[in-house]
Amino acid sequence: MDPASSTPSADGATTDPLLRRLVSQVTSRRCVLFIGAGLSLECRDADGRTGLLAGDLADEIGHKFLGPYKPGRSLAAVADFAISASSRPEVDQFIQERLGGLQPTPSILKLPLMPWKGIYTTNYDCVIEKAYAETKDRALELHPVYTNRTLISSLKSNEVPFYKLHGCVTRIDYDEGTLVLTGQDLAKARTLRRRLFSRLQEDMTEYTILYAGYARQDPHFEEIVGELLEELGGVTNVPRSYALAPGFEPYEQAHWETKKVTLIDMTAEQFFPWLYDQLSYATSSSHIVQSNLSAILPAGTTVAPETAAIICRHYEIVSEELSKGASDFIDFFKGDQPSWGTMSVGCDMRRQITDDILLETVQNEAIKGLQIVLIRAEAGSGKSTLLRRVGVDLTIQWEKPVLFLRHSSRLQFESIEPILRLVNQRLYILLDNASDHVWELSEFAARIRRSAANITVIAAARANEWADRAVQVPLPELQTYDLGPLTEGEINGLLAKLQQFGQLGALAAMQPDEQRRALRDRAERQLLVALREVTEGKGFEDIIRDEYNTIPSEEAINAYLYICAVYQSRVALRAGVLRRLTDIPFDEFSDRLLRPSDRVIVVDEDDYGVRYRARHPIIAQIITQYRLPDARDRLRVYEGILRLLDIGFEEDQMAFRRVSRSRNLVSSLGLQDLKNRFY
Repeated sequence: MDPASSTPSADGATTDPLLRRLVSQVTSRRCVLFIGAGLSLECRDADGRTGLLAGDLADEIGHKFLGPYKPGRSLAAVADFAISASSRPEVDQFIQERLGGLQPTPSILKLPLMPWKGIYTTNYDCVIEKAYAETKDRALELHPVYTNRTLISSLKSNEVPFYKLHGCVTRIDYDEGTLVLTGQDLAKARTLRRRLFSRLQEDMTEYTILYAGYARQDPHFEEIVGELLEELGGVTNVPRSYALAPGFEPYEQAHWETKKVTLIDMTAEQFFPWLYDQLSYATSSSHIVQSNLSAILPAGTTVAPETAAIICRHYEIVSEELSKGASDFIDFFKGDQPSWGTMSVGCDMRRQITDDILLETVQNEAIKGLQIVLIRAEAGSGKSTLLRRVGVDLTIQWEKPVLFLRHSSRLQFESIEPILRLVNQRLYILLDNASDHVWELSEFAARIRRSAANITVIAAARANEWADRAVQVPLPELQTYDLGPLTEGEINGLLAKLQQFGQLGALAAMQPDEQRRALRDRAERQLLVALREVTEGKGFEDIIRDEYNTIPSEEAINAYLYICAVYQSRVALRAGVLRRLTDIPFDEFSDRLLRPSDRVIVVDEDDYGVRYRARHPIIAQIITQYRLPDARDRLRVYEGILRLLDIGFEEDQMAFRRVSRSRNLVSSLGLQDLKNRFY
């Protein structure tokens, strides 16, 4: 079979390897649909008028507004002339009346039955919106996106984003979604909707693109694909895509193969019913939420998949996380953030304050409404580990329903409201880095008071940050615990853990009294620092710098620097941002970035994406200061990162907010002109 083209067979599951790949990508929700005007050509309105290509629309506008008119001009040019001859509202209303009544064809009505990762279009009409509205058993809900301001994080797991890059006939009276007609409109759209185009670029590097409704000779199609490939550094940086191209010629096939696009010899009316039938042969259902929340709800309680998806998007269910079993513990002893896998095998040394927190918290269950427990400590003292230990014990020993707020999420009442009436006991929420959430916590407390729900929030925060930020917001009374230096008993417990897991390192050559003395001498310091120094026999910053300097790849070194620059503000770097910063394709991340930086760059992956971080914010801060001692270099790196953030993603919005508001960063820039340039 020719690798650059595919022709589906009429019956049964396809044996064509390229088409099988496409079917698999659609089924597993890893295919993005890109729709052009050709898809609407068979659509008709109540008067029997069909859809139009850009040139045909230009001719109709010309005949309507320009009197004697010579066909063949571009849509942008004709629209400019028409607006000058009449007005912009009149031209917009003409297009609205001409295209707004088009109805979906039977083949288009198949589209809502399939789980697309996303849908993009340059069309003005509402054919896709109507198809979804008319299809009761649609696979996902359609969520139109007209502007940068739409938060991707606000999308529910059962929604597919529908990016209308050139506006919509229903939005002619709005600033957001207005039609892109003239050359000036296009330039303006590139600015106002630039992140929508960036998302298309990002999707193009990670997912399969299926182009439908673009003629192969369409210069607009050629421009879109060519521009995207140029921005992404060439065809080697994208996976294979597909385009419907009925009756293509061999030379067309050869041309598009150079762009890694496989042509499919079918019309849309033939292809989409065929594709829907193919999905019935496939067994993948990776887009379905697996959790039914049974671990935190009474036996026999059922919830809608959408409700479960909302909870799982924002929270880890501790009992479910613990059931996944152990994880690699070596990184934990090297300073990585604790995971439920390391907690499940008991890597942590039990702090004496743990039982005090547990007993008093459980005893206060009878108090109605919201209870807030705060664990305060210095950076690197083990508060995150203690918070997780409290969560583990509440889950296992006390059989309480416990949720852990994901680091990329915000504490919002709306995210747990759907299950509050279903939980028959007090719900516990663990909140790490609580000083980053003080305003959210205040609003959360107000909503809980109005709802009469019974919730306990157990939070951990750096003492200095909490003191600085908590005074700015109204908060209810807190039960506060201060985590101090290691006691003598805790030093013995820590040594026992190091021995149990074979992590004594340099301490193994010492006698027990010498081991205790080595830890005792550093007991007033950060636990993270003390542990690495006593087990490796040298200064903590030297250890971290040595790790950095031994990364064998310059690409991985630069990637790690970008990651650290953001993670010192306790925000992981989203995979799409790192790809654009490094110009490395996703499918080469493992070989070019992760393998050279094994156990240095940490990968966090869940159903909602991939993020990268350092093992600890303190480590990230050391690397940033070490690699970027000059304020101008520091500013250059942060400018590059901030420009590529897409605040439609909650992680990027959080990164932008924390980096741009970082007092330490601003003060480190020194000169006032650099500070002004940063802002």
